[in-house]
Amino acid sequence: MKTIKILSQLVLIILPTLLSCCSIMKRNDNESYKTQCLDKIDLIQAKADSTYYLYHLQSDTLFIGQKYPPEKSTMNPYESLSSSDAVREDIETNEIIKACISPEDFDSFVDNHVGLLIYMYMDSSGTVKEVEIKMNKRYANLVGDEYIQCICEGLKGLKKTIPAAFKDFPYYKMGHSFFFK
Repeated sequence: MKTIKILSQLVLIILPTLLSCCSIMKRNDNESYKTQCLDKIDLIQAKADSTYYLYHLQSDTLFIGQKYPPEKSTMNPYESLSSSDAVREDIETNEIIKACISPEDFDSFVDNHVGLLIYMYMDSSGTVKEVEIKMNKRYANLVGDEYIQCICEGLKGLKKTIPAAFKDFPYYKMGHSFFFK
């Protein structure tokens, strides 16, 4: 009985310490993403139509703007795009996006129902090489260029699982929608 009481007291002491350490580590990760992304701004804003803007990095021209699907490729529309790793990969993508946004602005984005459509262009190995973000024009004043650039830079290099039907393509375009909530 005495051992159980001692163990429960230790858990009550250790648990808050662990939680505060995790919170500090997550905040430091957010800051490192932001400082990496703010080094140089080379963002291109291309007006897509009267409702949306498309954003991508100036250096991203290998796949962006090219015809998709690539020439001489066949796509099976019934091929499942899901994989066993899809949920983990989506969570990882969402965490990178969240890490780029300051907590104060995040709340503002939630209040304004901001949403982003992100196109990730991957090579045949599944590594994200280029990122394009489609955003409604009404959010352009809320979401700053530094956030867009941070998201683009943060997602580059991410590994994704490519469905078997698309393995032979020179590149693969994957869409990811993100709503602040």
